[in-house]
Amino acid sequence: MKKRDEAPAPSQRRWRTVQQIAQTWPEIFTEPSIRALIYRAEPHYDARGQRVRGNGLAACITRLGGKGGRVLIDEDGFAGWLEAGLMSAADRLTEPEAEVA
Repeated sequence: MKKRDEAPAPSQRRWRTVQQIAQTWPEIFTEPSIRALIYRAEPHYDARGQRVRGNGLAACITRLGGKGGRVLIDEDGFAGWLEAGLMSAADRLTEPEAEVA
C-alpha cells in the first residue's frame, strides 16, 4: 500500500523548453537555431519533391498540442544527440581520403 506522503517516481527524462535549452548553451545555440533544428528533425520533402532525411533530433522532442503546440526537449537526449553529431563530424574529418584512380 502506498503512503500518502510518498511522491510519484519522477520521469527519467528532463524536459526543457526551447528557451531553457538556449539558456543552457548560449555560446552554441540561439532560440531560432534550436527551432530550425526542430523543424528539420523529421524526414520531409523539399520544394522539388525530393525526400530529405531528418537530423535525428525527433527522438528527443515532444510536441504538446500537436503541430504548432509547445515543444519540449529531453535535455539529456539533446546532449547525447549533439555529442553523437560532433563525434561523427570528427570521424569524417579524420578519415583518410580515398585514392582517385
